Amino acid sequence: MERLRLGRLYAVRVSRNAAHAALPPAATRRLEAAVFLVASLATSALLTLPLRREGVNACRLPTGSMAPTMLAGDYIFVLPISGAHVTRGSLVTYRMVRDRTLTALRRVVAIGGDTIAMQHGHLILNGMPVCEAYMQMVGSMPGRQDDFGWQREYLSPPLQHEDPYYHPTADDWGPLVVPRGNVFVLGDNRHDSLDSRYAGFLPTRNITGLPTRIYFSRDPESGNVRWKRIGKRLR
Repeated sequence: MERLRLGRLYAVRVSRNAAHAALPPAATRRLEAAVFLVASLATSALLTLPLRREGVNACRLPTGSMAPTMLAGDYIFVLPISGAHVTRGSLVTYRMVRDRTLTALRRVVAIGGDTIAMQHGHLILNGMPVCEAYMQMVGSMPGRQDDFGWQREYLSPPLQHEDPYYHPTADDWGPLVVPRGNVFVLGDNRHDSLDSRYAGFLPTRNITGLPTRIYFSRDPESGNVRWKRIGKRLR
């Protein structure tokens, strides 16, 4: 554990110093490679005995669906957890319902028994508006009516399954009652996220992990290391 801490502290310290230093391109590339190597070694240390018993995994985020909390090109630590212990607001990784070979990462916004809705992009939980400082709406995901047809079965009274006036969109839907043993997940970037609005409720048994910290970050377009993101705690 001490070796891991020293490795991560070194990576963060080097990144902060480098952010203020004017280095030639070749030196910058060497420094980036060195930091990435240290981060990789730290990851390897996590997955070796005796730390293997803690089951900490590492992965890379491929999309911007969780921006601004997480960005495409972030490398993160994930702690395996049981879905039964997930609470509202938790960031989770999970196996997709329609294809269990695929893994996604979203935020739990409602648990079994909750009533949830969205009005003009604002989340309503159990009749109360939710303050979501982490949320943004960048992009365009209007959705089609048939994308949300599954919701009718879970409409909360007085709405009915056959209600002809229920026309949900990505930003206006519900109220829906979350079944027991399930959660409702959303991406922090609401206009760039395929989540429970489209795929339906997520069974807690599909939840596999809890993202904890960013250990490395590189912009996938420019290739530049995002120094300030290294070591960021996720919540």
